Amino acid sequence: MVAARSRAPGWHRGRVLEEIALLNRVVETMTANPVCVFDHPSVGTVTSEWYVLHRRGPGSGSPDLFGADLAVTVWKAPASWLKTAFFQLKTSRNYGTRLDRRQLGWPQPILTFGPVLFLVVANAGNRDLRITPASFYGPQQFNGPKRACRTHNWTSAIPWIEHWLSCASGPLSGPGFPAEAVLLDHVGPEPILPDIIRPETRAREPVEAIPARGWLVVSVERGEP
Repeated sequence: MVAARSRAPGWHRGRVLEEIALLNRVVETMTANPVCVFDHPSVGTVTSEWYVLHRRGPGSGSPDLFGADLAVTVWKAPASWLKTAFFQLKTSRNYGTRLDRRQLGWPQPILTFGPVLFLVVANAGNRDLRITPASFYGPQQFNGPKRACRTHNWTSAIPWIEHWLSCASGPLSGPGFPAEAVLLDHVGPEPILPDIIRPETRAREPVEAIPARGWLVVSVERGEP
């Protein structure tokens, strides 16, 4: 989401105020500097890997359905601390946007992994990013296929990232690690992740939707000072 925030000005200047344009800007930033070395106040390395998810199983003649636009996994290597979030990107004007029940995919299969799906809105008026749990806008919140909502009271990007990394928002990946396992089913070659994700946790049945359009895997490894 830091990447999304840094790319919002370029997205806004281009006047293509649509979600897919913002996603392309995010991908551009995420793939620009895959390795970052930090030396203060701690010593270590942050490695970012970007993956485009592909269809698994039959159905190549039908359009792809995606559970989310973006998945992000953070791994504090070499420990087993692992956390994943899924994001649906939206745009807004004057902090107003419209949510599409079909786009959110209710009933949303990603929510079987826990409260890990979030809505991210980029406001075209001031390039601000706001984030909120998708569960706040479940099917009971829709009287029809779409609904309007205001996003000014959603959490700003930087505080949300701090809350998420501190586990004040969203759960750590739990036993079986199903969120990461279903993502692994759609990429190749696979990212380096902890051995705690066993082959037997992989999905065994074809899934209707690809879990995300793209997947960012961030490994944070501290070294010796």
